[in-house]
Amino acid sequence: EVSLFEVSNRIIMQLPLLAVSILVSLSPSFSQMAKDSMETLRSYYEKTFKFLFILSAPLSISIFFASRNIIVHFFGKEFLQASASLSILAWTIIFLFLTSLQNFTLVAIGKQKMGLLSVFVGFLVNLILDIVLIPEYGYIGASIATLISYFIFFAVIFYLTRKHIGDISLSKVFLKPGISALAMFVFCYS
Repeated sequence: EVSLFEVSNRIIMQLPLLAVSILVSLSPSFSQMAKDSMETLRSYYEKTFKFLFILSAPLSISIFFASRNIIVHFFGKEFLQASASLSILAWTIIFLFLTSLQNFTLVAIGKQKMGLLSVFVGFLVNLILDIVLIPEYGYIGASIATLISYFIFFAVIFYLTRKHIGDISLSKVFLKPGISALAMFVFCYS
C-alpha cells in the first residue's frame, strides 16, 4: 500500500516546481518592495496569489479527472489503484502553489521563522492524522491526512503572512477564477 500512496505523491510533488520557478524570478522584486513600499508589495502579492490560484485550480481539476490515465501512463496498470490517492492529492496542488508564495513573501519581509512555524504545525497535524487514519484506511487515509495537513499548513502560513503585510481582497482573488474552476469541474464531471 505504501507504493500506492508514493506513486501519487511523487507526481504531485513535481508540480510545485512550476510555482517555485515563477516565484524565484519574482523574489528580488518582492524583497525590494518590502524595503520600499509594503503597499506595493501587498498589491503584487495579491496579483501573484490570484495568478497562482488561476494556474493551480485547473491543474488540480485536470489531475483529479485524469488520475486513472495518468497513473496507467506513468506507472502501468498494476498501479491503477493509486488513482484514488492521486484524485485526493490533486487538491493539494492549490495549497502547495499558494504556500510557496507565502514562504517567498515571508522571506522577503524577513519573517522566514513564521514559515518554519507553519511547517511545524502542518507536520504535527500530518503526524496525528497519519496515526489515526492509516491503520483504518491505508493509503487513502494517508492521502486524506496529507490533503488536510497541507490545508492547515496553508491556513496557518496565510494567516501569518496577512498579519505581516496586511489583508488582501479574497473575493477579488477567488471569485472569478473560482467560478471558472467550478464551471470546469462541472463540465468535466458531466
